[in-house]
Amino acid sequence: MRRAAALLALLLPVTAAHANELWSCNVTSGPNDKPLLVTFEVRDNKLIQKWLSGRASDYDIAQNNDYGIVALSSISALEPGHSKPTVGARVVAISKTTKEVWLGAVPVGSSAEKNQPAHGPCIVTP
Repeated sequence: MRRAAALLALLLPVTAAHANELWSCNVTSGPNDKPLLVTFEVRDNKLIQKWLSGRASDYDIAQNNDYGIVALSSISALEPGHSKPTVGARVVAISKTTKEVWLGAVPVGSSAEKNQPAHGPCIVTP
């Protein structure tokens, strides 16, 4: 019995490990914009966004199912060096059926023209 329990304990970490879902997308925010490559990696309940420049952001996943991923990031704080608080939210919506992404931002006090959503096709690496 002890031998079986020890064998099971050794096998559990191996069978529980799995690769994270990785999305590579080319996004633009307008018809004349050059597409930019961005990747999204699902890690537990976080969506990690990485641009080619190396800039990265993380989002809390609100929903992840067979249809898509919806993740958001919010801020309501007085950031160091700022005289006014930053209040807003960012969202990522990935459709698993159409393989496309939408990125949007809702910052308080900023014009709508500066915050057009970005959109583009994606490929997924399971």
